[in-house]
Amino acid sequence: MAETAFQIQYRQEFIDGFEQLESLLRSYVTTEAVIKGNQATFLVADSGGATAKTRGVNGLITARGDNLTQPVATLVEWHDLVRKTDFNIFASQGNQRAIMQKTCMGVINRKIDQDIITELNTATVTAGATAVTADFGLTLRAKTILGVAGVP
Repeated sequence: MAETAFQIQYRQEFIDGFEQLESLLRSYVTTEAVIKGNQATFLVADSGGATAKTRGVNGLITARGDNLTQPVATLVEWHDLVRKTDFNIFASQGNQRAIMQKTCMGVINRKIDQDIITELNTATVTAGATAVTADFGLTLRAKTILGVAGVP
């Protein structure tokens, strides 16, 4: 005789779905806490591609200025709101408040990564006017540039 009145068991804990919940790129960019305003102006300083010089015939070292730029970033506010009633939170399986907090942070962190990727896709890097075949020296130079810039 076959059993027909099976009991369904429900776990109290929830199991995370498979999705990216943390920002993968946030630690590689400059972040800023803002209290007022909708724009942030950053001071970007570098050598401007300067090369080392030797002393002049008069014995003096030639001087140069730093390359200073001030790009402006327009700040945008992003939100993710999950709506559940107190009864839905009470009557549902699992910790609904923890689920809401976790999924909201996942949505915001994925938006942060997407904004960083969008900015990187619109950026330009001038590496040279002509293409060359990669060799050991060029590959080592590229690895050194990435290492100095802190790229893993």
